[in-house]
Amino acid sequence: VRNPEKVFAAALKAGEISARPIMMKAACLGVEACDDSLLLSYYYDNTQGKQEGNRGSLSMDGRLFRNEAGKLSASAVILPSSIMFNSTQWAIKSRELIYGDASASIDGFSISSHNQSIKVDGGWAKEKSDTLGIALDRFGLELLNSLTSKDMGIAGKVTGKAMIISPTMESAGILLNLLCDSTAFAGRNMGTLRLASVWEEEARKFNIVCRNLIEGRQTINLMGDYYPSSKEIAGNIYARIKDISYR
Repeated sequence: VRNPEKVFAAALKAGEISARPIMMKAACLGVEACDDSLLLSYYYDNTQGKQEGNRGSLSMDGRLFRNEAGKLSASAVILPSSIMFNSTQWAIKSRELIYGDASASIDGFSISSHNQSIKVDGGWAKEKSDTLGIALDRFGLELLNSLTSKDMGIAGKVTGKAMIISPTMESAGILLNLLCDSTAFAGRNMGTLRLASVWEEEARKFNIVCRNLIEGRQTINLMGDYYPSSKEIAGNIYARIKDISYR
């Protein structure tokens, strides 16, 4: 730790950090603060000099301030960063992130790799209305296999949008319109899978539909209603599942 000219700077290093299923080696967290400004940096390297493996770096430029209500808040910008996961390079960046007084806003946050990406824009609030939008473009579900204790045989490319609606507690929920190509679970083909949810204002509920097509045949047809005020799933739920076997 050094403190010249009222600048605080520190670095915390670790040979290995493990939180199953994630393991990070040669990790270092750096912090530098001056007045109300803050610079955070983090990197790890599991490759041990090899070309393949997992490694990454993340840098964030932040600032502490008080909002119009006098509440302590924080804003940050994620500087161009990257993570290599299972030998795939992911770019991470954002414009502005703000958190304070039980609310958050996200502007231009994105994670991308080649032709797949996740983009997040909008806001979330505990007590007031807001909407957080998440856009997926051919996002590979295979990544989920690396986050489980064993390979679940999950596959597919997801494209579509999700919107997270903040409380108003009675209408909190998620609007969905997602399409997954070449879907697989437990190594079994599920074809093209579509998942959608729509808010029905009069009944104060979400209508949820999940359907698939395998070579023109429908083997899954799930329909239901979700009531956010009571946290219950009710109404007519019909499922038809055939021609699918799991190990």
